Amino acid sequence: MQTYHSLSELKQLNNDPALHREIYGFASFCIAEILEYGDEDDLADHELNIVILTKSDHDYLKALGQPEETATITLRIDNHQRTFHRCVYASEIVFWEDSI
Repeated sequence: MQTYHSLSELKQLNNDPALHREIYGFASFCIAEILEYGDEDDLADHELNIVILTKSDHDYLKALGQPEETATITLRIDNHQRTFHRCVYASEIVFWEDSI
């Protein structure tokens, strides 16, 4: 399991552009939404908590219970396909790839 708490920490995902784009894009939208309905003080109160699961982490996901939102993102590039899943909880945003 990998955990990230800021956009700058997500730079560690640069070696996987597809995953980086999906997570960074969603996190950026979350920040923009907080700023749209609040201000920078509100943003300071909302720490990003982004979790990327591995094969051994599925019990973690089950323990979180019912998510507020789910999404499946399928990317097709040439003859290659990758599928990511996103679950949004009050406490965190969880991503994992279909291959796990």
